[in-house]
Amino acid sequence: MEKPVIVSVSLVPNLLQHVLVGIGVGRFQDMVNPSYREEMETWVQCDIQSKFSHEFQKIEGISSSTWFALLYQIPAYLSDDNIDSLVNVLEMLSTDAPLEVIGRFPEKAKLVQEYIPDDAFAQYVGFEGDPTSEWSDIIADFIEAVQSGYERTFAQKWEYIRTSLEEIGKSLMDTYFVDFDWIEWWERRTGITFPYPCFNVELIDITTTQGTSLLAERDGFYAHADALKIATVVSHEIGTHLMYNRQAISNKLTGPLIRKDLERYLRTVEVLSWATNREVIEQQDLTWTMENSFDWLGDRKDRVASVLDDTTNYWELMSKGFERWTS
Repeated sequence: MEKPVIVSVSLVPNLLQHVLVGIGVGRFQDMVNPSYREEMETWVQCDIQSKFSHEFQKIEGISSSTWFALLYQIPAYLSDDNIDSLVNVLEMLSTDAPLEVIGRFPEKAKLVQEYIPDDAFAQYVGFEGDPTSEWSDIIADFIEAVQSGYERTFAQKWEYIRTSLEEIGKSLMDTYFVDFDWIEWWERRTGITFPYPCFNVELIDITTTQGTSLLAERDGFYAHADALKIATVVSHEIGTHLMYNRQAISNKLTGPLIRKDLERYLRTVEVLSWATNREVIEQQDLTWTMENSFDWLGDRKDRVASVLDDTTNYWELMSKGFERWTS
């Protein structure tokens, strides 16, 4: 396959989610793997946890995506897979503008540019320029939490977790991602080129979320879900990564929509990817497991999905779906 789906098992995204659960922010603790529910409050020292009880909520109010980008997506994407590298990236993010930090990793920066060009980055993360002094303090506290969470509990757990995830990953690869070219199918169906060399599936042990973006070509997936469900959501996420990237931002039809209302555009992407995904799943005689996904959107889900037809001009479909959102 020219652009394969690759299943990976990495310490850093698992550690970051472990810490976010441990400090109780971003609702990660509500989505924790049930086997950890009774112990999760012990993962980070209490005095470090307390630093996030009020200050962090103020910061979060600036933008729903800011804390997520700075404390999870960007460090998970840039770091080598060890705690020293992770702490180094977080330290850079505490003092320097995120685009400047990303630029220090040239190979990864190229892929990030295919995802979000520089002039659209502020809209994505919710702020521009250097972090404020308040942000610097929050990230410094977060570094403490990362070190505490790693030394206190995660380092002891990781060997077992890694072995378990690697077994799951091998089974997923052999069953769903060796014989069928998912990316080629999506490119052909949508008429859009997938702008990355692969799609990287990061298996997550700590939380039950599926399709959690790790920038460009990487998403996190809860490893202990049903294997077909994981494969189905992976396919869905390939679709969303096709419909939101530099190509969409620069397209004459969808670019203005993204600048007008990014949240509405991304929800339109989710619905069109959901509706298209049914086709590829059923073509392989697999069971469709996402029937009730996005029902929380109400009748908007059906209105947007109804624009899907046989055309391969998905930019037009995105524009129609965006308008149907409020019709």
